Amino acid sequence: MAKVKPLPTLVEMESKLGYKVDLRTYPDESLKRFYSDLRLVPYSTYEKTRREYEEYERKTYRKNDEAISGKSLPESDIVKLQSAPPCSNSIIPMFFKLPQEVRNKIYTFALPLGTWQIRGTDNCAGSNFAGNIGDPSGFYFPLSNQLTVLRVNKQMRQESLPLAYRRTVFHLDNVDDLIKLLVAAGRIGRNNIESLELMWESKADIELKWDEDSDFGDQSWTLPILHAVKCAQLLKQCKRLKNLRFYVENDLITNMPVDAFQNDPGIRELCSVRPIKTVQIWNLEYEPIEQCRLAEWLKKQIESPEEEKN
Repeated sequence: MAKVKPLPTLVEMESKLGYKVDLRTYPDESLKRFYSDLRLVPYSTYEKTRREYEEYERKTYRKNDEAISGKSLPESDIVKLQSAPPCSNSIIPMFFKLPQEVRNKIYTFALPLGTWQIRGTDNCAGSNFAGNIGDPSGFYFPLSNQLTVLRVNKQMRQESLPLAYRRTVFHLDNVDDLIKLLVAAGRIGRNNIESLELMWESKADIELKWDEDSDFGDQSWTLPILHAVKCAQLLKQCKRLKNLRFYVENDLITNMPVDAFQNDPGIRELCSVRPIKTVQIWNLEYEPIEQCRLAEWLKKQIESPEEEKN
């Protein structure tokens, strides 16, 4: 059996990080604070330092991997690219003389149906969540590097970006990632996303439970708490949302008391989301569980018009 790697001491972490940890406490320590990836900031000095140390190690390993596997163009190819004559853009002004309806049809043909999901636990599809907060419109959000029509010029991006969101299905592994996406995608993204698939769990909640209880395991399923309400509030701003699929742990939704489920703050906020045309509730084995009483109730609440909700 492999030995568990011992946790580093505070002195060892200070040596690696290159600075002394401030051991003072502050009057706002009782308030909940979050990192930019929505993880809860620990209260103890040791836990804060350990988080910074783990992040430092991840970045160090990532840089080493990139240095080993990174490839660059030969210098001769770079010279060729730099000396190549610029492409002619004479056709672009003619394109914008077409009626908007015709341009939209052309954009639709140029934009394939696609999917969007986070690649890796520490990478929001290559986007910088904190950096994108400074772009509330979401115009510069890197939706996809494969959609070349978004990179032709500013006007073409402005006209085609809403259509690109409508033709993309977004897959999120937890509510934390959905919050980051909906904030970073800005008004343009929230106003045009039509299809979402989401696991109704929170990475921040799981990490918090691990910190508080070392006996917490995979069988200790609970509804998300920290960011569930904020997630539902952002879903309300998705004005064109038509298709919503939730993934929920099967034992959680089948064994949880009805009152506890229906009175959960996150679930109650979900029920206030505007009527959505199609709501699906699946378990983590990718099977529909809408025949379950609680799943059927939640589906009805979200799909029904406001005046018909209980």
